[in-house]
Amino acid sequence: MLNRQQLKEYRELRGLSTRDVAHYCDLSQPLIVQVENGDRGLTEYNYRQIVDGINAAYAAKKLGTFEKAPRVNVPKTKNRKKKEAGNEGN
Repeated sequence: MLNRQQLKEYRELRGLSTRDVAHYCDLSQPLIVQVENGDRGLTEYNYRQIVDGINAAYAAKKLGTFEKAPRVNVPKTKNRKKKEAGNEGN
């Protein structure tokens, strides 16, 4: 069984983001980040889901069937809000 750091390296070596892995398993992207950072414990269930998600996403990339996970609820930064507000009259 890989430790949390090895899981992260395994994912990164395959060119996958935590969002990509979450899209191919039953865990949320924030939970995967928390596990990799050591903020949450690595349970057997989480471990299996992450490994299976990495393997499924990587296999899909190799087969050309990879689906990039959609971005959801990306909060706007203060600078972006100011920039958009300045462009409203144009």
